Amino acid sequence: MSLFGLSARRTALDYLLITALFAFLLLAIAWSIDLARHFQHLRRAAEFRQVPLSEILLPYLFYRAVDILVRLLPVACFFGVFCAEVLRRMRLETVILMGAGLSPFKMLAPILVYGVVVGAVLWQLEERLRPYVIIQQIELGEGAYGKRFSPRWFPFDSWFLYGDVAVRGKVFRGEPPAMRDVLIFRGLQDEQLGTIHAAERLDPTDVPGQWRLSGVKLWNPREGQNTSVDLPDQLIELPLIREELRYHEIQGFYLANAPLAALSQAHPGSAARISADMATWRRGLIFVTPFVLAGLAISLARFGFSGRLLRPIRMIAAAGAGYIGVVSIKVIYSMGETGGISPATATLLPLVLLMGVTAVLTYRAS
Repeated sequence: MSLFGLSARRTALDYLLITALFAFLLLAIAWSIDLARHFQHLRRAAEFRQVPLSEILLPYLFYRAVDILVRLLPVACFFGVFCAEVLRRMRLETVILMGAGLSPFKMLAPILVYGVVVGAVLWQLEERLRPYVIIQQIELGEGAYGKRFSPRWFPFDSWFLYGDVAVRGKVFRGEPPAMRDVLIFRGLQDEQLGTIHAAERLDPTDVPGQWRLSGVKLWNPREGQNTSVDLPDQLIELPLIREELRYHEIQGFYLANAPLAALSQAHPGSAARISADMATWRRGLIFVTPFVLAGLAISLARFGFSGRLLRPIRMIAAAGAGYIGVVSIKVIYSMGETGGISPATATLLPLVLLMGVTAVLTYRAS
């Protein structure tokens, strides 16, 4: 029996169609929730610009659809394949194929076709389309991202720690980026603090790592200096890079590849570097996620049957376990985003664990 025969192709098509149905349902629900919060703002924006509401609303729905699908397509992957496999079992398709000698491992063949298609879609959404639509929402100035990521001065102080050096100040996230009310501490790891620079403003120069301080005062506690000394504007070398201010408090997975490449050159251990490395790892392995979730769904769907009989309690438990598996990917990714574990571990660990569960369940079925 051919591994990619008619049955495998039909099965892969079923998986794709039911996944698309789940994705549309999740998208419709998310759209409804989002519009309930932002529709009045969109209407006022259309009135202010004196354009038809559709010129604001339709692009906004597209921008939100991309971001929503990136977040919820893994859920649709699992439940789409899970439900398709339950329907196949209820139609006795899997029973007939196993009776014909097809092993449970060979019955996983349709997920190869399915994974390639869905993985390609998810990769395009994650790496190309989502960064683009985030920028468009910022330019539109509407919706959650339009407000969260817009160019602005932050009213509170932000800290940037680089081993022996710390920088504190109020950040302007825009072009060009800047800081004001700045304090620069050196010698943090020594027994006594080295120098403290205070400045009214910190601006980038054309030289990477070089910054211009304006309105400068200097303290030198190590030399017993208790009062500040006024200094002229000066250039200073810092481990801070301009992209850390330009994309301040914007997670790496929202950014295009060019900013990510720049942020990956930030100081090791900095929040910007961790976020950029995590986004790079995610994009490198996002193609694998549909394969893993589809395999898990097929294996768990079999658990809900006892012979030819469907066991509702076991089926609900299997669906719940699968959903926990999907959520665990997000949770472990978040641990990588915050620096709790390394980006490589945060990206690989959930996929390896879910593949291990799939292998165990498939082996038991065989």
